[in-house]
Order: sequence, then structure tokens, then C-alpha cells
Amino acid sequence: MTMPCQTKNFFISYNHRDSAWAEWIAWQLENHGYSTIIQAWDFKIGSNFVLEMDRGLKQAQRIIAVLSPHYFKSSFTPSEWASKFVEDPKGTCGKLIPVLVQQVLLDGILSPIVYVDLVGKDETTARHELLTKLKQERAKPTRAPTFPGTQGPSFPGLNLDTDSKPPVKLKVVITGTVTENDADLIEAVVAHLRKISEDASLTLLEVRKGSVTLLLQCSRAGFERLQRMHGSGLLTTIAGLQLEKLKASDEPAEGTNPVSTILLRVVSDTLGDREPVRLVSAEGIPLLTRREEQVVSMVAKGLTNREVAVKLGLSPHTVKNHLFRIYEKLGISRRMELSVYAGASRETSRI
Repeated sequence: MTMPCQTKNFFISYNHRDSAWAEWIAWQLENHGYSTIIQAWDFKIGSNFVLEMDRGLKQAQRIIAVLSPHYFKSSFTPSEWASKFVEDPKGTCGKLIPVLVQQVLLDGILSPIVYVDLVGKDETTARHELLTKLKQERAKPTRAPTFPGTQGPSFPGLNLDTDSKPPVKLKVVITGTVTENDADLIEAVVAHLRKISEDASLTLLEVRKGSVTLLLQCSRAGFERLQRMHGSGLLTTIAGLQLEKLKASDEPAEGTNPVSTILLRVVSDTLGDREPVRLVSAEGIPLLTRREEQVVSMVAKGLTNREVAVKLGLSPHTVKNHLFRIYEKLGISRRMELSVYAGASRETSRI
């Protein structure tokens, strides 16, 4: 067998629909001293594609597989990555380097192979991630980790700033021909959201038809992280599908009994919740409108925004606006404070 006269560092394996990613990756590598073989630049007009692919794979030391949903629809890409897998089945030489550019469910032989994840990253971060991982060096940080000791014991009781924040239901609206029967694709979407939100508790609750709407539930921190990414333009596609909307749902979170609601009901039971709330100034002038007083009375009984909305015939959004104005008028910021304020007002009115 005649050996290639010049070896290359990487063969870039990709589907033509990901050619922009493939060329970006090849450019970054060559700009940092690596050599590559990529169809868009190296396969000449009139040449035999299969023979060029065979020559390139023999010539390259390693292969980069540009992974997306498109990659697994190609007739040729499986043969490309499989050729290097056979040379290094245990992965000790790192001959097969998967690079994830869109979220996709990896199964079979590819699933246990550690990949480079570029999904949702800006260009600077993606470049650093790619080049750092390809060095195949220890991922030792350049700075010393923070010493984990000397931390005083934290109070094991309730922390109102964190423990009282219930999970969030969120709606994700995407375009595409996705139905509830596309289990793999939907799972890939959910897995991607779970990863970038850094919230392992993120759960799919329901798939709704029409404009495809996924109803999910996650922590408040996870939701805020997703919201920031979407608002800054870093989260616009998921698994090749366009992300139209990402917002909190008006529906209460499922399977939870928020600590804040429990406390409100305890305070309400202790202070009394049968009399209507009347909040007045020192001069006896009402501080709130009649509608706002109704909202305060129900919140003081431990009702959620949605429960208040149902009882008063309002939307949850309107209830939220009422509470905002109430907090502003009373100089408070939490439901707990409002419940205590209302209870104290009742006690004062009895004196």
C-alpha cells in the first residue's frame, strides 16, 4: 500500500448543511498551527468524492465529527467517523473528536465518547473550548481553587431569601414539524435546556400542539439563566429548531408545596383571616383601593396569584400588577411581609 506523502492533523467530517460550522472550525485550527482536510477547501472540481474521502481519512491523524441532527442523516458521515473509531476503539489516542454544534441525542457507540460542546456559546468562548480540548492536556485550572474549608456552619433553618422561591413553570415555543410523537427530538431539546440552565431538575410536563409549545418546570435560578441567554441572543435555536418564545407560565408549579405559601397560611391562621383587611394612614385615610384590599386579604390567607385571580375574576398578570402597586404603597417587597402587615393591621383595628 502506498502511504500518503504528507499527513494532516484533522479530517473534518460534516453534513453539507453544517458547512459554515465545519469551515469555522477548520479556520480556527489552521490559524493556530494545525493542518486540516475539509471537503469545502480540498476536494477539487471533477475529482471522485469517495476516493478523496478515502485519501483524506488515511492522511489525517484524527477526525473531527461536526455533530448536529443533520450529521446523522448523511449517507457518508457514519463511514467517516467509524474509520477512526476502529483505529482507536478505546479512545486512548483521541482519534475521534466529536464536536457538538447543535443539540442532538447521542446514542449507540458515540454516546460514551467525551465531546467538545459549542452549543449556545459565543465565538470567543467556543474558540477557547475547541482549542483547549484538542490539546488533550489535563484540565488543571490556572488559578488555585477556593479553599473549601473554614466555612462556618450555616443555619439549618428556613432561609426566606432562597427557600421560599418555588419552582417556575415555563413555556418554550419552537417552530418546526415537531409533535408529541417525536420523542427523541423533544428529549434532545429538553436535555439541551437542562444543560445550559445548569438545572438538573428541569422537567418536561407537556407538549402542546399548534405552534409547538413545551411546558416545562425548573428552578427560579435555572429559568433566569435561560431567560438571560435568550434575551441576549445566545439561545435562538435548539436541536436545529427556531426558538420563538421563552417565558414564565401563569400556571402554578406542579408537585410542590412552596415554603412561602405554607408560612403565609400559618401566619394567617395565627393572626386571624376572617375579617377584611383595611389599611389606613395615621389620619385614617385608606392607603389602598377596594380592589387592592381584596387582593391583600386573599394573599394574607395564603392564596397564590392564580387562586386570587380565579376568585376575583382577574388574570394572574393583573393580580401581579396589583401586588406591585401594593408593595410600592406600603414600602414592602415580599408576600410574607404583606401577610404580617395585614395581620398586624387587623390586630390594631381591634384595639
